[in-house]
Amino acid sequence: MDWIMLITKLPRARTSALKVATWRKLKRLGVCTLQDSVYVLPRSERTLEAYAVIAAMGPTYFWFQWHALRELAESFGLPAADADRALRSMLDGAVRTFFDAGLTPEQVLDLVPVKPLAEREAQILQAYREVLPALHAKLAGA
Repeated sequence: MDWIMLITKLPRARTSALKVATWRKLKRLGVCTLQDSVYVLPRSERTLEAYAVIAAMGPTYFWFQWHALRELAESFGLPAADADRALRSMLDGAVRTFFDAGLTPEQVLDLVPVKPLAEREAQILQAYREVLPALHAKLAGA
């Protein structure tokens, strides 16, 4: 059996939540941990393409949103350091809730009374459901 070695360095990963979220995604793909930030997984087309679309490219699906939130926070008057702390706290809490709370997506959404982007959610989900499967198929050579 062939193996793929993955050595990660998460940008600004001062929080364990991002590391844990990444590790859990990798674990679902069959990854074995050799040491901190060093992993191996069985080489197969299924795992290679799935890893590329979900784990390797995954952060790019969110970075522009996080950057926009940071800019908005500063434009609303928060100092940059406070904006970063607020964003980091929100992300840490969201990752912990997603993986550890045992709640359904509907239950999580019910925790927050205001959903200013709810009208756009269908468009965002449609983009995920159209673009990412097509990307996976392209990588898989289908």
